[in-house]
Order: sequence, then C-alpha cells, then structure tokens
Amino acid sequence: MNPPRIINPLTSEPAERFGRTIDRIPASRGGGGGAPFRPPLWLIRYSTTEVFVTAATVNGLTPTNIATAIDISASSTTWNVYLHATLGADGIPTAVEVVASTSAMPADGDDDAYIMIGTAVVTAGEVESVSPTLAWSQTFVTCGRNTDADPVVPGTYFWQVA
Repeated sequence: MNPPRIINPLTSEPAERFGRTIDRIPASRGGGGGAPFRPPLWLIRYSTTEVFVTAATVNGLTPTNIATAIDISASSTTWNVYLHATLGADGIPTAVEVVASTSAMPADGDDDAYIMIGTAVVTAGEVESVSPTLAWSQTFVTCGRNTDADPVVPGTYFWQVA
C-alpha cells in the first residue's frame, strides 16, 4: 500500500528539508523618522510661548484659530483652551472658534456652547506643560430646542465625536 500523496509540501514541511533556512527578522535600527501621531483637536506645546490645536472640524465647520500657533505667554498662570460654538436659531453651530483664556470656560447659553480642549500652564512667560482633555472632530447636537415658544426653549446640548 502506498502512503498518501502530499499535494503541497510547503505548508506542512520544515524549510530545512528543502535546503534553506528560516529567514530571520533583522534587528531594528530605530524609528521611522516621522512625527508622532496626534489626533484631531489635540492640544500640544508648539514652542516655549505658544500652543497649537491640531486640525479638526465641528459639524463640518473648521474652527478659527485651529492649526495655528496661539501665543499664551502674556500671563504666567493656567490657560484654558476650549471650543466656542455660536448657535443659530435651530441650535446648529454657525461659527466655531478655538479660545485660549486665563478665565474659566463660560457656561453654555441659549446661543453659545463650549467644550474644553485642554489646559496649559505658563511659568515665567514660558509654556511649562499642556494637558489635553479632548480629541477627534466633534459633532454638536441639540435636542428639544423650540424657537416658537415664548420664551424660546433652548433644549439640551451635547458634544460627541464626529
């Protein structure tokens, strides 16, 4: 009786049987040279006096002051960096901007909504540290807004990853 015939010996036979060795993975020689990945709406230290928020959108709108260096060296304190959305009558953002301020982030209003991007600590006129708290493009959602009511019912707002 003949043994079963092997149709494809490559998937089941050791490489040594065919007169070659198993390839070895070469040792790593360091990084690829690219910049580290930073998601959209990520707060970074841009220079000793500036911060930068990576490019992103809110409801398809590109915020002003995004992807540009923002000088925060004027006050040695903690800076709040946040998004400010101006809302239309229907509750949809009509304009969005990145704001850097030493004041607290304002509370949401009938026509304005805010979300923190992060904070930056400035000491002796230099950015000492940044703490991002938000990432990824955002969608702003309004529920239960009624502009026909008197007074207008602003509804509830929330931000979510786009």
